[in-house]
Amino acid sequence: MELMTFPSIDSFLFNFSTLLRHYRSVKNFTQLDVASQSGISLRTYQRIESMETEPSLSQVFKLSSTLGFRFDEIFHFESTITNEQKVLLHSIHFLEHVNKVARVGGFELNLVENILYWTDVTKMIHEVPLDYNPDCESAINFYKEGDSRNRIREAVENCRDFGTGFDLELQLITALGNEISVVSKGIAEMVDGKAIKIYGTFQDITHIRRTEHALRDKIEEINTITKNAQLGIWKLNLETQALEWSESLFEIFEINHLEFKETYEAFLNLIHPEDREKVNQAFTESLQTKKPYEVIHRLLMPDGRIKWILEKCLTLFDPEGKPLKSKGYAIDITSTYTK
Repeated sequence: MELMTFPSIDSFLFNFSTLLRHYRSVKNFTQLDVASQSGISLRTYQRIESMETEPSLSQVFKLSSTLGFRFDEIFHFESTITNEQKVLLHSIHFLEHVNKVARVGGFELNLVENILYWTDVTKMIHEVPLDYNPDCESAINFYKEGDSRNRIREAVENCRDFGTGFDLELQLITALGNEISVVSKGIAEMVDGKAIKIYGTFQDITHIRRTEHALRDKIEEINTITKNAQLGIWKLNLETQALEWSESLFEIFEINHLEFKETYEAFLNLIHPEDREKVNQAFTESLQTKKPYEVIHRLLMPDGRIKWILEKCLTLFDPEGKPLKSKGYAIDITSTYTK
């Protein structure tokens, strides 16, 4: 008599979870459908399907009966699927964990039955309990009143009525009152020219926007410091010959950035005629020797004034020794320089 080989608890949970997902997909059931027909709470089912909790024997029988697979399939599952299928199933579980880290959730709106489903990550982003059951109107009301709420409502209506997809960055107020930035994307599933479902992703990008704001603040702070220090920064792309100047450098040279053609030749033309060759030679030799250079030169202003400028430059090279870009700074030393 052949004895049944029982899997480890981890293997059992994986097999059972995978079978639940597979048969739920085949039957086009939502998690709520399965939970309701099996007589268990939605939260309990979600924890079982995501392998967060071990189901009781009674729950295993109820769920397998609801979805229509045999109890013994759980024990023979891994031995009956191909290696390719195993890789795919493990990839699915891996992606779910990645989505939690990346704060990317999903949603499904059944337009026929007016049922909205959120993944666990979507619920976590909204800061609601994992057993929370959303509906379309309450979901829209999470968006900040005004522009964000109006735009998502219009997008969902257009997706429902015309099958038009959407990709929006919006502000949302969580259940705990926190304002966050999110990206909501949705597409319609069409049958006979009519939308029956809207599927989509939902991502919390608050940390990205905060980082961008912090970076802008830092740049503004640097610009203020360099302006007060009468120091300007520049960068020259030696492949494209494109020259970039900071705002403070335009102020030092006393020119309007809208009227300045940012090239190396245009820069040389701003230098005192008697110093141009000296500056150009310093730059050219630094490219040949692959060493930084420092040079003091004059600016001849339109009203006849003379400014003294200290220039320092460093050039970056590729592994073959080809110069890629030069970057440096210029300081107005007129008030302190003694020839």
